[in-house]
Amino acid sequence: KGSSDLSGSQSIMEEDDEVREVCLQTLESLVITCKGNISEYIESMRQLALEKLKYDPNFLASDEEEDEEFEDFEEDDVFDEEEFEGFESDDDDDFYDDEYSDYDPDMSWKVRKAASKLLAAIIESQQADQLDIIYVEAVPVLISRFKERVHLVKQDIFNTFIVTLKQTKRAIELGQTNIEEKLRNEIPNIIKI
Repeated sequence: KGSSDLSGSQSIMEEDDEVREVCLQTLESLVITCKGNISEYIESMRQLALEKLKYDPNFLASDEEEDEEFEDFEEDDVFDEEEFEGFESDDDDDFYDDEYSDYDPDMSWKVRKAASKLLAAIIESQQADQLDIIYVEAVPVLISRFKERVHLVKQDIFNTFIVTLKQTKRAIELGQTNIEEKLRNEIPNIIKI
């Protein structure tokens, strides 16, 4: 009975992720096609996109946590081969493969991908004088997601950042020098990644 409950709740989570993905795609379509008519909702859509861009319920460990695990390991520590008897090293590549397919049970990557596309549409639809808030709220989140583990999502995150850079160039050409300064302030954060 316990395993059927788990598979049932996993199925519900997958369906929820599919609904989230479709909702975000719908919002993206609205932003692209109804730019002027939805301006009062752009703020809440941007907040939703940023929230869902970070949505990764099945991935708990951060890079810092992984580093802390290995700090305690000393060179003198003994590796016990008996613990890993029967472990095939040829399977290592398959074990660490981060690509997801349509058959993968974790569908949350589709939510992050749709959120990134929604954010790109929002940034592209913004006037040059509205980029200040993008640099305050969205750019730090985008930069932090450069470490995304799913390549398809990472590609869309980079595309969203490129849209931001194009809008930045347009704003600078219109004489908004403060945007150029905000971009320069983010360069150290980008280099850390």
